[in-house]
Amino acid sequence: MGPPPLVWRSFNSSGTETVRDPGDPPNRSALETLDSVRLALLCLDDSIPFGGTRNGSIRLRSEAEAWLRAGHHVTAIVSNPGPPQPVDDLRVLGLEVRRLLPAADTEDIEGLLVSSRVTHVCERLSPRSGHGALAASRLGLTHFYEVHSQIKSDSRPTNGKSDADLARVLLRAAFECSHGAIAVSHELAVWTRSVAPTGYPVAVVPGGVPRRFFDAPDPKLYRSLIPAWLRGGASLRVGFVGSLSPSHDLSALVHAAALVSRRRPVQVVIVGDGPQRNQLLIAADRRGVPVHLVGDVPHSHVHVHLAAMDVMVAPFASRELDRVPLALGEAMAAARPVVASAVRPVLELLDHEQTGLLVEPGDVHGLAASVERLAADATLAARLGVAARLRVRNRTWDQAAAEMVEALLSWPALPAPI
Repeated sequence: MGPPPLVWRSFNSSGTETVRDPGDPPNRSALETLDSVRLALLCLDDSIPFGGTRNGSIRLRSEAEAWLRAGHHVTAIVSNPGPPQPVDDLRVLGLEVRRLLPAADTEDIEGLLVSSRVTHVCERLSPRSGHGALAASRLGLTHFYEVHSQIKSDSRPTNGKSDADLARVLLRAAFECSHGAIAVSHELAVWTRSVAPTGYPVAVVPGGVPRRFFDAPDPKLYRSLIPAWLRGGASLRVGFVGSLSPSHDLSALVHAAALVSRRRPVQVVIVGDGPQRNQLLIAADRRGVPVHLVGDVPHSHVHVHLAAMDVMVAPFASRELDRVPLALGEAMAAARPVVASAVRPVLELLDHEQTGLLVEPGDVHGLAASVERLAADATLAARLGVAARLRVRNRTWDQAAAEMVEALLSWPALPAPI
């Protein structure tokens, strides 16, 4: 039995849920016709460099670009600007970047919002997010959160209350100063509603895909980035894009590749880096699996590396996944045949046997069998790749930004500023 179809869910202030299918035609009218907005993208999380390669960094920049291209003004107010090159590319479109000093408080943020003359504040939810919402509320600005992950803390008691209890109190106070939230998945929308005041508006807007992923990469750029031995080799190129973190079951990927290599030559291509790098290389060496570790690359080059993969694999270590990785939608846009773990957010994006192949988390033999099946059946691999691209054809960042605006326009106004 196949997984349920992907829909974009929105919850309004009365709790009513609305849905949108990704095959619906794009509707950018709300973004394009909205009166000129001066938007602040606020991120107090210094682990998310604005110019970095993490999903949170990519989403911030991609949203900034969509708003800028629609004619609005965007100021990124961030704790960690990160590498300059991706940011410089957006400055050409008019982006301004303001850096927050360490331990910036409500007054500091309020001063930057005033000097930037913003009208709307989109803030990435983090443990320090209450400062941004309060600053926006004091100034009478429209404020909304983006929820990329749950805010967690341990449960050690402090003065009769656990840190988790205190965190929930602070979160609730932050939400009370905000107009609503954009969650990147249904799971995170459910969590947000569980910690926010009753009736707090929440909309689900998953990540988008840059338009370049739908096109073949520039041949000259492809030749400059992909080694000749990989371009012309006879091995099956099994690829992975993402962080080398415990959430990804990289040992299963290596084990599955070793099983496939009994039938045909295999080359594993890894685009990304992280704390499991050494474990990955040790496991590959023990099993005799050749690994080409590309490492972190500029996001503008990811589509080129995807083009060098015969199969894209997205293995996850458990079912406790609360958002769809951006790389999965990007691989689908690039028409790569995908084998992924059957966890909830992935089930909302991939239809088994229709737009990809799904296996249970930890099922190494099932993962290997699916990869081998795609290697042996070029027609199936091509059909799944084309169907995957069609599935996400309207899931651009322009469309994601338009859906954010639609949500904003549907939310009720807050009471008078604090």
